Amino acid sequence: MFNEWRDIRLFRTVGGAQPTAIVQKTDGLVMPERSKTALILPVILALGFGLCARRGADMMRIDREVLAFCLAHRSGAATLLMMSVTILGEEPVVLTAAALYGVISYARSRESVPGILLAIVGISSIVANRFAKGIFLTPRPPLKYMVIPLIDPGFPSAHAMNALSVYGTMAYLALHSHGLSLRYRCGFVGVTLFLIATIGSSRIYLGEHWLSDVLGGWAFGGLLLGLAVIVHQMVTFRVVN
Repeated sequence: MFNEWRDIRLFRTVGGAQPTAIVQKTDGLVMPERSKTALILPVILALGFGLCARRGADMMRIDREVLAFCLAHRSGAATLLMMSVTILGEEPVVLTAAALYGVISYARSRESVPGILLAIVGISSIVANRFAKGIFLTPRPPLKYMVIPLIDPGFPSAHAMNALSVYGTMAYLALHSHGLSLRYRCGFVGVTLFLIATIGSSRIYLGEHWLSDVLGGWAFGGLLLGLAVIVHQMVTFRVVN
């Protein structure tokens, strides 16, 4: 459905009358100018991902210092809270949240694009993360520091990557949903950003990842988010005059 044709709707108001729409069909996808500018974001995030992947001596020192800080400030209550938060970055939870958002969006406005886009982003994030881990094979922190022992490669963090790509896409879609009040949209975005940051931080606090793993996950997830924004704008492009 993405590559068949696009509706470009020009809305005009004449003499106080209700807006009328003139629909034009064009061949293929149309990329608005702002989408072309947004292409810079994935490039920047890809460079950031590459820098995290290198994990030089300075980054390794920072990784150890941040983990030591988290270990020194662990408590029973905080650990329980972080374990509850980190679940929200698990693959089944993220995919379920994406599916629920898509169903609610379709029920409200009969738009299938948000659900399809979230499904693509979620699956892409999971597949790309496993592929990246298989390439870099970066070891996690020592098992003695982990609350939940894991032995698979750590870079990039799947929880951080899934959270930013999927929840970030949900925040973007909510921000551009015209059926919701501005207060609700801003509140949803704020809660989502807090959730993304907390999920990533929980991975370090629980000793499951180094800081560089989480930063790499955020960078890779942000890259997918940037691509999702560009695709969404190309698919649902409307010119309002």
